[in-house]
Order: sequence, then C-alpha cells, then structure tokens
Amino acid sequence: MEIIDQTRLPHELVIVRLSHHSIDAARAIREMQVRGAPLIGATAAYGMALAACRGSSDRAIEEAAATLAATRPHARSPGLGRSLRCRAPSPG
Repeated sequence: MEIIDQTRLPHELVIVRLSHHSIDAARAIREMQVRGAPLIGATAAYGMALAACRGSSDRAIEEAAATLAATRPHARSPGLGRSLRCRAPSPG
C-alpha cells in the first residue's frame, strides 16, 4: 500500500510505501504521515493484514495489534485502541 506523506504537504507530494509487517503502518500513524480517523483506521487495518499475511502466530498478531493501538496515545478518541484489541479464536 502506498500513502501520501501528509507531513510534507502542501509543499511536496511524497509517496511512501508501507510494506514491512505492521511496523511501517505503526510508524505512519505515529509520525502522522496519515491523518484523520478513517485513514488512520484503514492504515491500522492494513498493518494487521500484513501481520496476518506473514503467517504470524496468534501472539505475533496480538503484538502487532498492541503496537498499532499504542501509536496514538494522545488521540482524543480511544477507538483505534479499542478496535484493535484481539483475541485468539477459541477452538471448536
């Protein structure tokens, strides 16, 4: 996925590729390269998809969720953290 680095606007148009696990997505959110609740949520969801596609264990996916949820500790809405709380599926 590619994003527009919103920290560089309006003077430059810089495209950033998010491709390395959930680390790139977390960095983009934390450094405010993406802004606004819908785009932050989409970027976090993409980070979770990257974690899952890499064949990660339940623990690794939970760690990715925790990393992404912690990217905006000062945000007014706790929705990102709440929406990223994960549980391993129960057997059965």
